Amino acid sequence: DETDIVDLITRVCYFYPQYDLETAQELTNSQVTALLVQAEKQRAIDLYNHTLIAAAPHTKKGSLVDKLIKQYRKIFDS
Repeated sequence: DETDIVDLITRVCYFYPQYDLETAQELTNSQVTALLVQAEKQRAIDLYNHTLIAAAPHTKKGSLVDKLIKQYRKIFDS
């Protein structure tokens, strides 16, 4: 359906602003799918991390706060 295709292509443009509509229309179906799967995966990771951050102070003695700080510092320092 044409509406579904336009929806997918405009989602690619939303998540990847370097693609304008004309350029995104030149992508293959597998490229569009791969880009959207990766965007959704990264969004899920971000939401998961935000959830951990919100819950961290409420863990036993705030233990998750220290764990998250170490985890993010390790990523930052690498």
